[in-house]
Amino acid sequence: GPNVGFTASISVSALGALSVSNSDNILSSWGLETVSSSLVRVFAVIKPTTATVYRLYRGSPVAGETFGSFQLEAWPFATSYIKTTGAVTTRSTDSAFLPSAGNRFFKPFFSVAFSWRVIGIRTDIADNRLIDFDNDASANRHYVGIAQDGKLAAQFGTNRVVSSSPISGGVSVLVVNGSTFSLYHNGVKIGEAPVTGWSGSPNGKINLLCNNTGLLQSAGSMRDLKMWMSALTDAQAKAVK
Repeated sequence: GPNVGFTASISVSALGALSVSNSDNILSSWGLETVSSSLVRVFAVIKPTTATVYRLYRGSPVAGETFGSFQLEAWPFATSYIKTTGAVTTRSTDSAFLPSAGNRFFKPFFSVAFSWRVIGIRTDIADNRLIDFDNDASANRHYVGIAQDGKLAAQFGTNRVVSSSPISGGVSVLVVNGSTFSLYHNGVKIGEAPVTGWSGSPNGKINLLCNNTGLLQSAGSMRDLKMWMSALTDAQAKAVK
């Protein structure tokens, strides 16, 4: 935290045993990974806070101990280990998008399907985006994403279709058929709702695993993206793999 007094300490024994002191309750989770016989990676997730300064203190070293490769990430979970060998390494976010020109949906009928997986949910955006059609305003939002409770959601204008339980991956299909839009997952229709609003294309992008501003990336992967300038039938949407 920004002031001395709000602290947590992590200790690892020579045998790799992890102990955590979280008396100020500033950590939400922590863990340990054995990278090799001589390298142990410890990670901790700091709870959301208004703090703008974080201080890292090293305790009293023991014989043969080395400490380094510190990673600070703006995620509600720890990502993969970054191997560094004699050089400073920086992880930058991936930016994946399609130009809207030539790929923009043709209203009022279009469909999109893709295979995806998420490894965690960030807490600073209501829906972690899987695909965002470059919405221009809150009343014209068009995207598929993962809600804070892990449920799959499709938003079209002000209306939403949401799965009944959390989903972490699979094949999803969004079908816009004139006045309604439908969301499918792994061959099952989740729901249907009326279309409200049609967005423009101010940024000229269809963002993948990121919101329309390009600033809030989702942690996961996507492949087998397919788009149709027509509305798939119910049977066609359920058959997409």
